[in-house]
Amino acid sequence: MSKTFKDFVAQDVVATFFNLNEFAEKATIAGVELDVVFDTDGLAQSDNKNQVAAGDIAFFVASSNFTKPPQPDKYMDFNGERYRIVSADESEGVLRVVLTRRTDR
Repeated sequence: MSKTFKDFVAQDVVATFFNLNEFAEKATIAGVELDVVFDTDGLAQSDNKNQVAAGDIAFFVASSNFTKPPQPDKYMDFNGERYRIVSADESEGVLRVVLTRRTDR
């Protein structure tokens, strides 16, 4: 079976985007050490209407690390701290997760 374009994109996600020598950093999510890429630029632009960030942390992680995708309004332990999940959007095998310490909506 020959590889498709999607196969090559998925391979590049792991080999380049989540490469610790390129963009990624180690983070502990629910007690498991994973490679993540922080999205500080996207976080600052998340809520321009109110001129505040929509969350405290935004990061990308390979969706293959999760058997079930994170659900908004549930909680996630991230680097030893407990956060509420604001959003978790998946595209092409990559999850973008936004977390907040705020408990109100």
